[in-house]
Amino acid sequence: AYNEELFVARAIDSVLSQTIRPEQIVVVDDGSTDDTAAVVRRYAADGVEHVFQQNAGLASARNTGIRAARGKFVGCLDADVEWKEYLVEDVKEILDRHPDLAWATSPYVRLFEDGNTEFVRSVGSEILKDGVIENYFAAQAEYEFSISSNMFIKRSVFEAVGNFDTEISQYGEDIDMWFRIALRYPRMGYTDRVGAVYWARTGSIMHKDPRDVAHHLMRVRKAEGHAILAGDVAAKRSEPLLLDWVWTQVKDAAELGNKSALDHIARFYGRRLPWKRRLILD
Repeated sequence: AYNEELFVARAIDSVLSQTIRPEQIVVVDDGSTDDTAAVVRRYAADGVEHVFQQNAGLASARNTGIRAARGKFVGCLDADVEWKEYLVEDVKEILDRHPDLAWATSPYVRLFEDGNTEFVRSVGSEILKDGVIENYFAAQAEYEFSISSNMFIKRSVFEAVGNFDTEISQYGEDIDMWFRIALRYPRMGYTDRVGAVYWARTGSIMHKDPRDVAHHLMRVRKAEGHAILAGDVAAKRSEPLLLDWVWTQVKDAAELGNKSALDHIARFYGRRLPWKRRLILD
């Protein structure tokens, strides 16, 4: 949470109302200057832990929360999102049924503050098998279903893949993490029901213009480096998602008139794009 005095209580209440309550609830206060801390401390009797740090951004705050976590699994939740009361129960059922899985998530909905639906994001049933996505990369390239606030990840996974990358905080540090996790654990659990509500509001990260092409290309290069180090099988499996990210940057660079970015993409990625997209780039 960063300066979320108006919304953090809603997020906390959604966790406390779970049909299966988590064993630990940690709120990382990322240097808030409003009354976020006072709001969080009202929940001390409910066992909610308040951890304050100097403002360092989303990636750093998530890393702080993971270090503070004691449970086998870590569930992520941003202050402007809330969980449906059955989310933990649904995720636990999937993970109990598939003990080999290292992570799981759910569909989510984005709502405006007036309650109207902006969209519901989920994967197609054709790629699910008994509540499991067999290939995260293919699913993410097709449906862009990942957000940070309904991911449940085995805590030991972070010891294997490392922390959230603070160099790319703000836009993409979360999907960079999911990419690194999927290189080792491409299968993930997926629940049937919408598990999280993302409130679309002015000033939130999701309502800022994310089209920093150079920033995103840096993230793509980093992800590609991780894929190469993971070996040929993992690199080949992740290629569709990498090229989908590249194609998004082609469209943004074209709309922004960023010719240098288009030249860079053509030089380093052009021949790897599907031929129809390659022709458009040319």
